[in-house]
Amino acid sequence: MRTIVIFAASIIISLSASAQTTEEIFQKINVPMATPELVAARAQLERLSTAPQANPSAMYYLAYADLELSFRVGDDNQKAQYIEEAQKYLDKIKDVDKSEVETLRGYSYFALMAIDPRTNGPKYAPDIISCYEKALKANPVNPRAILLNAVFRNNMAKSMGRRYKEFEADVIRSRELFAAQDTTSAKPYWGGMLLDRFAGE
Repeated sequence: MRTIVIFAASIIISLSASAQTTEEIFQKINVPMATPELVAARAQLERLSTAPQANPSAMYYLAYADLELSFRVGDDNQKAQYIEEAQKYLDKIKDVDKSEVETLRGYSYFALMAIDPRTNGPKYAPDIISCYEKALKANPVNPRAILLNAVFRNNMAKSMGRRYKEFEADVIRSRELFAAQDTTSAKPYWGGMLLDRFAGE
């Protein structure tokens, strides 16, 4: 079924891809979109990532698209397949901001944990923490790393009847940094929508 959906998306994008620049495709993937649009964008990114002299960011955004799709499908095997593909792409990435790559890698382990929190939580928690720590060390003002790290640490604390004391401050800080991002470039600026999902936790 997934193959059929991607094939159908490839037909759709073939009519419009030539009119879009690589930068426009990167900008598009950074904003929330419906699942069919995300599938179509993923197909565009897959073609870009295998093109001669491909822009390294194409593989980064391809991994991001796979992770977003993993949260939208209901079947656990499909979720795992999307996440596995994303992690393979992340392992191949070169010449992309280390903070962004480690943030996305941490997000991939979070996605794995979400499939079965009781089993996968203890298994992947150290990887999630390690990735976000590396991301913040490389860039302490990366809003995606700040927010996702705060959300994960707060969830861990709540599971033990506590609360991550820096949670509110980190949410406020990430909100300010998200608002100050340049949304006209091809650099990553996704994640602002996660504020609405997690800010009230």
